[in-house]
Amino acid sequence: MAHYFGALGADLNGTPYWGANRPLDVGGGLDAAREALVNWLRAQGAQKSSEASMLVLARSRQSSSNLAL
Repeated sequence: MAHYFGALGADLNGTPYWGANRPLDVGGGLDAAREALVNWLRAQGAQKSSEASMLVLARSRQSSSNLAL
């Protein structure tokens, strides 16, 4: 199913209107099928919401330091 939606151009880092979790946050269970899903999502560039938050914070700090120059 993930391959299908990915081929249609689905945003693998998208969040639903009812929550803040991304597909990689939800797919991180212990069974083999979920592990395969998580590996595929990572290979496609998906990030956990916590990883994305850290990236946004790092970019914000970098922009602020560039403005100070």
